[in-house]
Amino acid sequence: MSDILEVVSHRSATQLHGIGDLDADLLEFVGPARRDVRNPEVRPVILTVDISLESSATHWR
Repeated sequence: MSDILEVVSHRSATQLHGIGDLDADLLEFVGPARRDVRNPEVRPVILTVDISLESSATHWR
């Protein structure tokens, strides 16, 4: 199993969670590294996010 975390984002995330009424015409994912994707309906976005418990706790104080 890879240590790289990729998450659903943007309009894809809102459609997945049933929020709003925007149509997700592309599948958008955020990950820490560039990915070569052959499917034109998938849009990878490069972003590194620290999701450790320490950063979350200090962020929400």
